[in-house]
Amino acid sequence: MGEIISGNSMVAVCDILGYSNLVESSSLHNMIDLHLNNIKNLIKSSTHYINRNKDVYPSPSLGYSIFSDTVFLYSLSDTYEGYRSVLHAVYSLIRQPMFTPIYRFRAGISYGEFYHDKKESLYTGKAMVEAYKLEKIQQWSGAALTETAADKFKNKSPESDLLVDYDVPVRLPTGSTHKILSVVNWTYGPRHPEIPGKPNWMEREEKGVRVDFYKDKNVEQKILNTEKFHSDNCIQCQASNYLP
Repeated sequence: MGEIISGNSMVAVCDILGYSNLVESSSLHNMIDLHLNNIKNLIKSSTHYINRNKDVYPSPSLGYSIFSDTVFLYSLSDTYEGYRSVLHAVYSLIRQPMFTPIYRFRAGISYGEFYHDKKESLYTGKAMVEAYKLEKIQQWSGAALTETAADKFKNKSPESDLLVDYDVPVRLPTGSTHKILSVVNWTYGPRHPEIPGKPNWMEREEKGVRVDFYKDKNVEQKILNTEKFHSDNCIQCQASNYLP
């Protein structure tokens, strides 16, 4: 059977928002030759590293698997190096496509019991279930951590710099509300294109056509929530607003 990684692992469950719309609006040829390749390249760039000779290698402390619109990321060791590999991969996966309208991700990250057998495509454990549940309740494109997962990065720079406590919009059985969670600050890091200081700056697309807003109010609200997170947390854009 598979390998039990010291009984515990850092696990992330990442979904592509609007994947059904992407499939319905694309031919099978385009899905295979264009979109699936783009998605694969996004995941590869987030889970691999480049050495001095510019050779690309998979991270030795990170495992991943892809199932349709879902990406599982997990540490291959119960060590800080394994934890940080998952965090950095999620950060990259969220940040890279944020300024495109069709490959935005949402993720939940947890730490705890996890078992994997990649050869047989078998994955189970409390950490995976917790990450899955946390991913599903978030109403935006972003990534939140369970308290146990966030504790692994407290006061440990530079990883702690990638996290921020935020009043996350979530959907619970009782309805939509907010919950203070530790989340990945995808606005942190390399400078991104200049963003106007107003809502509706994110590109939107339905059935292959750019639109000003999504007809589905729930989908539109998720994008507005994502835009608000940016305006609340992006130091780069906040600073540019004060320039003469």
